[in-house]
Amino acid sequence: MALTLQAVTMRDAAYPNGFEPATAAELIYLGGDTPNPVTPASSSARYRVPCWVRSNPWAVTPESDADAFIALLTRYGVPKGVVVILDLETAVYPAWVTRFGQLLHAAGYLVWPYGSSGFLFANPPLDGYFVSEPDQHPHLDPRSVATQWGFFGAYDLSIITAGESLWDTAPPPAPPPAPPVVVGPAYPLKGQPPKMIVPFSCTTGNDGTAYVPIKIPAGCTRLHGGFADVLDPTDNNGHHDGDVTAVNPGGVQCVPTVGGPAGQRLRITGAIPDHFYTGRAECC
Repeated sequence: MALTLQAVTMRDAAYPNGFEPATAAELIYLGGDTPNPVTPASSSARYRVPCWVRSNPWAVTPESDADAFIALLTRYGVPKGVVVILDLETAVYPAWVTRFGQLLHAAGYLVWPYGSSGFLFANPPLDGYFVSEPDQHPHLDPRSVATQWGFFGAYDLSIITAGESLWDTAPPPAPPPAPPVVVGPAYPLKGQPPKMIVPFSCTTGNDGTAYVPIKIPAGCTRLHGGFADVLDPTDNNGHHDGDVTAVNPGGVQCVPTVGGPAGQRLRITGAIPDHFYTGRAECC
């Protein structure tokens, strides 16, 4: 479903042959007493407007026609909430049109009655009139939401007002790309500018100390950070991971990296003995 942002040109042909002009919309004769039912897949138009033809409503019940039309709309995957057409030609039968509209509304569709201007307006408008006024000049009858203005032998042309709920068969726009993974400047500690983040995990010894082998970014010689028990989202002093204060023994307080070339180990102290921890440190 799409609400059109501007007026749309629609073509229709009882016997499409591929030589009709390319238009944004096409009326699709699905069934009823049309001489040549076609399927929505036969159209190349972006907007497809399904149509049920009933030029002799006194010959059938509105219930049987509505049921047949709804079955076709369901079969072809026509989404709820879009416009469909009831082509009455020159027929006038207000009670029949009203009942047909009620049933299509209950199924979730909007209905535009279509017919010649000398007859159409004697029928109820339902969700808007689609009037035939072929003077061969593009125009929109102010009483209608769509006007068929041109007969060209093998096809007709109409104008649909902007803001109508048409079946839009264009694929939905692609979602925006995911933001890149930040490897450089990332989330800072409180009141600090962005730093290089170094994630880590470790298991402490029986004295609550661990030396964590980590890859420290080039140029980073001091670290500040915090850690948390992997089974508990807070560290052993009740501080959330990353919200470390100067008095928190569970944090690494802007200390030098130790051991190995360029300092490839992080010394953790003040933790619970024999626990597995995960956390982060930031260059400072």
